[in-house]
Amino acid sequence: MIEFKFLGTYKIISNDVDITHKFSLKDKGLICYILANNQYIFNRDMLANMFWDNYKRESAYSNLRYTIWHLRKIFHEHENDIIIHSRGKNVIEIEEKNVHIDLREWQRLTETYRIEKNTSLDILMEISNTYEGDFLKDFYIYDNLEFNDWVFNMKEKLQRLYFEVQMDLAKVYSDNNQIRESINQLNKLIKIDPLNESVYYAIIKFQYQSGNKVAAVNTYRKLKLLLRKELNISPSDKIQEFYHHILKDEFKEEVENTYIPEKNTKKTSKESKKKKITFFISADSICLKKFHQEIAKQTKTDKEYHIDICQSPGKRINYEGIFEILDEVQEYFENYDTSRKLEYDDLVSSVKSSSTIDYYLFNNVTQILDVYMKTDIIIRIWNFHFLDSKSTDFISFLYRNMKFNKINIKIIVEEKWINEKMNFFIESFSREIGFNQINTI
Repeated sequence: MIEFKFLGTYKIISNDVDITHKFSLKDKGLICYILANNQYIFNRDMLANMFWDNYKRESAYSNLRYTIWHLRKIFHEHENDIIIHSRGKNVIEIEEKNVHIDLREWQRLTETYRIEKNTSLDILMEISNTYEGDFLKDFYIYDNLEFNDWVFNMKEKLQRLYFEVQMDLAKVYSDNNQIRESINQLNKLIKIDPLNESVYYAIIKFQYQSGNKVAAVNTYRKLKLLLRKELNISPSDKIQEFYHHILKDEFKEEVENTYIPEKNTKKTSKESKKKKITFFISADSICLKKFHQEIAKQTKTDKEYHIDICQSPGKRINYEGIFEILDEVQEYFENYDTSRKLEYDDLVSSVKSSSTIDYYLFNNVTQILDVYMKTDIIIRIWNFHFLDSKSTDFISFLYRNMKFNKINIKIIVEEKWINEKMNFFIESFSREIGFNQINTI
């Protein structure tokens, strides 16, 4: 009995004795090519050209004859029933008896899987367990480009099929609520292809479906860091969208667990204390300076966090004020809540690269301020007349939609810049219980 192991490390075993070392590289390459192709007749010219393509014709034929002789000799010494015949000058024929080839057995199983559409747990497990590694792992003949190309193509073909099997196997386990085993099967693929995003997506999905959102988030972060380090790219849009879906779901749970809505839909005094908005309006530069000094007395703390925007003069481009808010908030997660720093960075990256409608952007930034941050929020707008229109709209949106954290917005307005739109903005908030307007001449 002679065994040929082509999946994983190349081995030739005769009657339970490893005799691989007795064969040269060309010996192993030739016998592998002959046996793996599942045919019994080969053209001598083709074999000579494949393994000795840099040789003259006669030298190539001479080397082929010697290699066949050497193979026969070793097989005969170990009393194995594998015979290589020469049929004239152009044909080589192989005759085999009592031979086992792991590749053929694996291909037989995968035929059942592919053609008969058999995705039962038993057949999938058998295919998975008999795949002991990539085709001819680490086997290479340095001066045989054609043979090496053939090995590479075989490896890719078999590996793709193995990936399909493992993905189906993972799904079967997942359908049976065996999430841990499902992920174990997918981790085998990660070892083969550490940058395969489709496998990571499946792992994240199964972790999320099992209720382990922390593990799903950590897997996403691991992928993100790996792709950035190895390829300098970000995860695909599909994975990023699913990741942000997980975060939004987490927000929803936090809201449900921490917030009980008032039965009375009208604003109560308790609710009004959560929101304040004050306009400091003056035409006098000295008064404006006093406003600045008064507001600047308070500093950031872990319980009351100050966000300063529009500190310097100059008209802002659209969304600039929102991005100023995000840049200010970054310090909060660096100093007061480092455990959520990565989540914050991921969400900000999504916000800043977003080309979607304003609601998506506004809602995400509001969630950062209202759910991620565990502190009272004070936003100080130092030169409101320079604030861009999109950020002005966002301030209005934020004030209306904050539910959990206290928010206090302090706005300094130079009277000469007041226009119709600004008047409308101020008038809109004048109806709110937390509204206050301080005017000086």
